[in-house]
Amino acid sequence: MKIATKPATFSVNDMYAYYVEKLVEENPHFVIKGLSREGKVTRFSEVFHYNDNEVKFVDRQIARKQEELIELIDNKNPNNLTEISDVEIAIKVFEVRRKELILRSKEVKKIIDYKTFKNILTVYNTKAGEKIIDGKKVNLLNGLGYLCGRRVERNFNKKSINWEETDKLRDKDGNLPIKNGKKVVVFYTNDDWCRVAWCKTSAIKNVSVYAFVPSGGQKGKGFRQTFSKAIERNPALALKFEYFPLNYTKKK
Repeated sequence: MKIATKPATFSVNDMYAYYVEKLVEENPHFVIKGLSREGKVTRFSEVFHYNDNEVKFVDRQIARKQEELIELIDNKNPNNLTEISDVEIAIKVFEVRRKELILRSKEVKKIIDYKTFKNILTVYNTKAGEKIIDGKKVNLLNGLGYLCGRRVERNFNKKSINWEETDKLRDKDGNLPIKNGKKVVVFYTNDDWCRVAWCKTSAIKNVSVYAFVPSGGQKGKGFRQTFSKAIERNPALALKFEYFPLNYTKKK
């Protein structure tokens, strides 16, 4: 058996499939159209809300509540009066909802499709990126911590190549100059460098199988490059990030 040593990438398609499955699980009256031959959600799948479908769902809820009401009444327990009242109110609410749905039983509403889902992610990621660049934190919720910018002291024992400056040394054939038998490269010399970090505020189950990697993308695209370019244009942005010296120890 081969064991993965590198976390798998969770693509937009994967996220959409997971979201749709959960959405329909929590809303049984929703219907998925455009499943694959294997019955799986794809980027061509769409979720619809049919009013006549929800009528059947509401009917089941009313039937359950009526059974619950009969059971409470049969118990003849005076302490059940509050529960009986709550169940009766719930039944009335469902009945009102049912009447509304019957009046619009033929209405069909699209809930979500892949294009809309991807657009939502794009807007969210763009806004989150702007927030991180501005020195703020993006809360991931559910105890997963937050994303933020960090300013880290440079370790000159582990030199990092500045490829942007190094590429300027290439000749017309794309070759780097040679000196003392070695290719000439330019290293970073500034005292610190900035990165986007996943800051965990509490213990996360199976955290070792997760990794956060800012998108690289094509040249000139991707958040890593957007982040770096923003700091190049305005170095003062780096001062908004929390500073981490090489000898940093986590506060207890």
